[in-house]
Amino acid sequence: MPKKLPQLPKLPKLSRPARRPKSPKPKSPKLPAPQPDPNLPLISVIIPVYNTPKTIERCLLSVWAQTYSQLEIILVDDGSTDISGDICDRLSARDPRTRVLHQPNQGLSGARNAGLALCHGQFVTFVDADDTVSPYLLADLYRLIQRHHTKAAFSAISEVYPDGREHLVANPHLPTRLSTERALKAMLAEDGFTMAMGGKLFARSLFRHIEFPLGKLHEDVGTTYRLILACPEISYTARPLYYYHQNPASITHQSFRRQKLDLIALTDQMCDELQVSFPDLNPDLRRRRCHARFSILRQLVLISPRRQPAAEFTRQTGLSPDEFYHLRQDLVCYLRDHQNDILKNPIATRRDRLAMRSLLLGLPAFTAAWQLYAWRYKS
Repeated sequence: MPKKLPQLPKLPKLSRPARRPKSPKPKSPKLPAPQPDPNLPLISVIIPVYNTPKTIERCLLSVWAQTYSQLEIILVDDGSTDISGDICDRLSARDPRTRVLHQPNQGLSGARNAGLALCHGQFVTFVDADDTVSPYLLADLYRLIQRHHTKAAFSAISEVYPDGREHLVANPHLPTRLSTERALKAMLAEDGFTMAMGGKLFARSLFRHIEFPLGKLHEDVGTTYRLILACPEISYTARPLYYYHQNPASITHQSFRRQKLDLIALTDQMCDELQVSFPDLNPDLRRRRCHARFSILRQLVLISPRRQPAAEFTRQTGLSPDEFYHLRQDLVCYLRDHQNDILKNPIATRRDRLAMRSLLLGLPAFTAAWQLYAWRYKS
């Protein structure tokens, strides 16, 4: 029988600190240290921080409120250029489990790798500084690992919007113990959970030979599947225990830059590797390759070199006007050449098919369809 986790006293509620006055602010009082339980393994919570002064306290309050209190919390200030680093120092003084690492900016991958090098936990989880978590996140995920003797446990997630709407990525029909192939299939389809690190608890030992790719965007695309491959089985709960706080404006105002092409490179790397060992996943992999290219194309159709001087366009995007048009044409040609990977793919969604059909009508039709979707998403 698995050991039942002991019920620990809840941490006291924290009041929101007042706005910083002009005079020096007194030090924040320390929270009483939670009663440690030597029978529980230490879990490290790594929180990269970069210019998130408005959300870091909200995030940290949700981590402090965990019912599983055998924690160390590492805030990695990744070269913030605002007051985020100072806020981290002030907040860490409240809880003895919390410490801060300040480093020059290395990006999200560099911040996570730095946290991994510093942590001492037997298990590790990652939380983004603008997100929050359920008080039961770590207790539930650790209980699943203990019950099924796995090295990782994933939860469903909730996407939270400023107006209070929520969108769940959950599948109550998934078993609580997944084979490697079943977990990969769910990840590729975002069926129950996503590729993102949020809502996942890993054995620290998995990172001995796996690290986040430095200097890359979409780093989770190049990392999550490798962690799943290192696990014979994955535990899963359909309870949404991680909350992604969404900004509706971002879908229409996300600025394209050359580095976002990492999404295609990392997706192709993942698909090339998985199709060798898991040929039954080929429909999912072909769909995922198209998804990556649709994601970039959607960003490209919202911008144009004609709207500003060429030098300014290149400064903002990293592409010359000629490179922009060649890239856009290459993406359109790839998607048209691989239209059957969507239109004749039994696992393709209605949205997949609508995107492909609108593109086959021409780039203006695709642009109009995407602008309409983005407008509806924002409203």
